[in-house]
Amino acid sequence: MLQKHPAPLRHSERSVLRPAAAAAGLSSRQREVLALLAEGVQARAIAARLGLSEATVRNHIRLILRKLGCHSQLEAVAVAYRLGLLAPAHTVEPQP
Repeated sequence: MLQKHPAPLRHSERSVLRPAAAAAGLSSRQREVLALLAEGVQARAIAARLGLSEATVRNHIRLILRKLGCHSQLEAVAVAYRLGLLAPAHTVEPQP
């Protein structure tokens, strides 16, 4: 007897459900790498700053993208801000 598989999620459903479900799955190191990406730090500089190999940092980035359901580092940073995983470092106040 064949079992029916659930229908695959539409793209709009995946983009809403996947990041919310995966947000708690980021390790502390992955959150640290994500925060540095948000500051605009390149993988090589992240590796030097954290005392890791560049390959390890790239692996963390790959896992972050997968867990957040993102296709780019920029998208991952935007999703992280939207989910509250990252907080703005500062706000710019208008000068009189």
